[in-house]
Amino acid sequence: DIPVGVLYGWAGEFGVDPTVLRTGDGPRMDDYTLVRKGQGSKIERYAGYSFAALAFNFKNREMDPMIVTLSRADEAELVTHTGQEFNYVLEGSIKVVVGKREFTLEEGDSLYFNPAIPHGQRALTPQAKFLTVINEH
Repeated sequence: DIPVGVLYGWAGEFGVDPTVLRTGDGPRMDDYTLVRKGQGSKIERYAGYSFAALAFNFKNREMDPMIVTLSRADEAELVTHTGQEFNYVLEGSIKVVVGKREFTLEEGDSLYFNPAIPHGQRALTPQAKFLTVINEH
């Protein structure tokens, strides 16, 4: 039940890769990492909201791409973290809240924003999937 932004904060505080906190094991690849369909490192945030980390095994990465699956229509829990964030809807539709703004994103839509502003996403369809790429710095 720990928000991803909190995990990133702890990882920065302790000087470890966020993968260590998510999986208990550190990344091992220097030149590339290949993740086959359905093989991303799974993170269950809470019921109806899950992540599959796609670059978890790459050392010193500057971005963290994840597939997020939403099957929950509750209001989005707002979180903050450093860096920049990109969301691209793969299927269904989602509502993204960034501060006082709300955006409805359909399949193929994207949003790039400053995640230091409180933000969150929720499904507007029974299930939605989006790619998020987070650049922590």
